[in-house]
Amino acid sequence: MSRKSAITSVLALLLAIMLAACGATGGGGAERQSPAARSATPESAPAEPTGCRHGELIPAVDIPAVHADPVVIPEVRIGGEVVPEVTIPGVDLPAQRIPAQCTEIKPAPGGCLGAASIPPVSIPAVEIPPVEIPGLDAGGIKLDPVRAEGASAPAQHAEGVSTPEVCQAEPKDGGVVLSVVRPPLVRAPLVRPRLMRGNLIRPYACNDRNECVPAVEVPALEVPAVEVRAVEIPAAEIRAYEVGS
Repeated sequence: MSRKSAITSVLALLLAIMLAACGATGGGGAERQSPAARSATPESAPAEPTGCRHGELIPAVDIPAVHADPVVIPEVRIGGEVVPEVTIPGVDLPAQRIPAQCTEIKPAPGGCLGAASIPPVSIPAVEIPPVEIPGLDAGGIKLDPVRAEGASAPAQHAEGVSTPEVCQAEPKDGGVVLSVVRPPLVRAPLVRPRLMRGNLIRPYACNDRNECVPAVEVPALEVPAVEVRAVEIPAAEIRAYEVGS
């Protein structure tokens, strides 16, 4: 190999090494994400419990989605007048979930009943919007608007409840060690009532030239009731006993 060919081969090798290094540091890929970009990535929500180490599992409550399609009133020509198309909006209430929870009875030493607690819980508010079929006054046909009022239910909330650890006290000179009782704990039930919006109908109508507009109907809409049942931790007792002096 001539001296010129050898120099050319070395330069080509150096160029290939430099290009490979640039590709490792300058190309696209998640590995090069800046610390700021990584910190901006939202953290995943904490997982719901599937079991409870020191208590009982309170099951989740799923609130189903509610959907109603929009109603389209097509364009119509009456007595030479054009009544434009109208769309009455639909309704989309997303599904929601009240997560599973745990009651808790904390571990306690001998002669003691551990502290107990039931967490708070809420049912979110919900609203069905009002709806109106517009009136019509064209070509000798006059129809009044038809309206159904909306309905709403406020959020419901049950406070958490708790009771502290209780322990027996042994007398110094012997005698009776009194009993201790941990009272029952109850979290009240919650109910969000059913909501209903009635159906609407604007009737079929014709003028004296036998030109007619079709009837328009917006179906009724219902949001089912939601119930979170009461939760209870039963009472517990350590009975009295007698010790020697």
